[in-house]
Amino acid sequence: MQVEVDQSVRIKDSQDTVMAFSNDERRAIILPAKVKRSVELYLRNRYRKPRNVELRIFTAGLFLLLKQHLTTQLEITIDKEFPGAENEASIKGMLLNYIRKTFPNFHGDQIGFASIGKKSPAHKLAYAVHRGKEQANYTATDEDLLAML
Repeated sequence: MQVEVDQSVRIKDSQDTVMAFSNDERRAIILPAKVKRSVELYLRNRYRKPRNVELRIFTAGLFLLLKQHLTTQLEITIDKEFPGAENEASIKGMLLNYIRKTFPNFHGDQIGFASIGKKSPAHKLAYAVHRGKEQANYTATDEDLLAML
């Protein structure tokens, strides 16, 4: 199974972020703005100079989105929200750590990055949920994200 993942509203923005995938199955989650702020404050208070706060929140949200649909056959294509080889490597590494707790043999080659266009079903779903035209499957809480971080 292959999925494309897209988001509507960046993690750093002060609005709710919607993350979605769509292929044969569709799923969308919301990371509320207050949850993102709360988690960011927690990380900044816990560590003197936290690294990659936005990447950590993004990746935790990504795992929450995918976790019920993970299999060893899953191929994940993530939209280039954080361009650059270093950012993509960080996201991939963190995501693999989360996934391998359940699927130890999950290969890094199963995760890739590409520009997901506006015609992608994942983009359309994320945007529709953001605009209130469709319902999200789940709304993340502080506890969800902090348990992973």
